Amino acid sequence: MDCTTRMWDMETGKALGVPFRGHSSIVSVAISPDGKRIVCGSGDNIMWVWDAETGEAVCIPLRGHTGPVHSVTISLDGKRILSGSIDTTILAWDIETRETLGVPLHGHTGEAWSVVISSDGKNICVWVG
Repeated sequence: MDCTTRMWDMETGKALGVPFRGHSSIVSVAISPDGKRIVCGSGDNIMWVWDAETGEAVCIPLRGHTGPVHSVTISLDGKRILSGSIDTTILAWDIETRETLGVPLHGHTGEAWSVVISSDGKNICVWVG
């Protein structure tokens, strides 16, 4: 397992740019609506935010979960990241400041495997296993 993330051209099937490297285990990936940022969450409990053009990390790893990050998504306005973890929490992040917004969301006892943000940014939906 090489633990990299890549972008691909869907029409040509060719890899774009360089691989994004930094994780030590399986990742969940999201791309911002404007295509400028890639967010990866991983089994190493952290998330990276990458510049999609250069492949460079735009900040230090985001730390907040105490277990593997199973799912990440970016709001349609490109301002927030939502992450779900095996630690049973969901965290919301400001994509520019890289700080968590509010407190971790609880209310379920299982692992948060999939997270999405509604198109208006007012609601989230989480699949818990």
